[in-house]
Amino acid sequence: MSNVNSSVNRANGAIDEFGNAAKSINSAATQANATVGETRTQIVKVAEKLVTTLDSLDKAVNAMAQGKGTTGRLINDPRLYDGLVDLTRSLKSTTDDLNVLMRKWKDEGVGLNLK
Repeated sequence: MSNVNSSVNRANGAIDEFGNAAKSINSAATQANATVGETRTQIVKVAEKLVTTLDSLDKAVNAMAQGKGTTGRLINDPRLYDGLVDLTRSLKSTTDDLNVLMRKWKDEGVGLNLK
C-alpha cells in the first residue's frame, strides 16, 4: 500500500509540475500576444504616417513637374540653365583676366601714384 501511496504522490507531483508548466506557458503566450498586438498597432500607425508623407511628396513632385511654385519654375524654366551657363562663362573670363593681371603684377610690380 505504501508503494501505491508513493506512486500516487509522485503522480500528483508530476501533475502539479505539469500544471505549473502549463500556467507558465499560458502566461508567456498571453504576454507574447499582448506584445504582438502592440507591435501591430505601432506598425499600423507608422504605415499611416508613411502613406501621408508619400502623398505629400507626390503632390509636391507633381506641382514641381507642372512648374508651380518657386522650385517648379526653377526646374522647368530653361532660362535658368542658360543664365547659369552664361554666368559660368563670364566668371571664367573674369578669372582668366585676373590671372593675367596677377602674373603681370608679379613680373613687373605694381605702380602706385600717390597725390
